[in-house]
Amino acid sequence: MMKWLLIGAVLLAGCTGGEEREYQLEEETEHWKIELSIEEGSAGGDAAEEVVVAATYLGEEHPAERVIITSLSSERNQVEMATSAFPSVESGETVEQVRSSGELNPAFLEAVSNDQAMPITVQWHHNGTLVSETAEFEVEENG
Repeated sequence: MMKWLLIGAVLLAGCTGGEEREYQLEEETEHWKIELSIEEGSAGGDAAEEVVVAATYLGEEHPAERVIITSLSSERNQVEMATSAFPSVESGETVEQVRSSGELNPAFLEAVSNDQAMPITVQWHHNGTLVSETAEFEVEENG
């Protein structure tokens, strides 16, 4: 199994006061462009955070088959792990994982607050071989 690890650090100014936090992050691996959007929920809403992972397949020869996107990692005690599966993704096509976390477990915002990396892994089959690439997102809050 081939695994690529790309670590990206993005510097963003953290919001102060009662403002809601929002982060837009982007990384590329060899075969995927991965965008991570994290938005803190409003005070009256049901969700503490809304997270969208958008993965665009950059491969050109064959479609990616049996694609699985995994966000966060149980190996790092980030227990709010989520997976999404897609049967096939063509070159240039974007697939999304959308998730809302409740007030008791805003996993991504907690990772930001604790200066933890947020890994997003994409696994797929290419010509019968399982391939895996991971992008690690980090946010450094100032202020």
